[in-house]
Amino acid sequence: MTIRVNLSADGFWGAVAFVNFTSASDSETRALQTPDMGGGVGLRVRLNKKSHSNITLDVSFGACGSHGLFLGTGEAF
Repeated sequence: MTIRVNLSADGFWGAVAFVNFTSASDSETRALQTPDMGGGVGLRVRLNKKSHSNITLDVSFGACGSHGLFLGTGEAF
């Protein structure tokens, strides 16, 4: 699930919040394992209005205390 908002009227600045759940099947029983949760927040700076390309800066967290800071020029969702 992703929520996006514009922080400026022209769409130059934006923000995003995201959450997800991921599971895998056990290799022996093929039963789904307990899902792991992840999520985070991020800022967006619009590079090109026509192509909707952004510079992205995200802070995220996941299972077992994992976390990260990610800088990018594309989006996966």
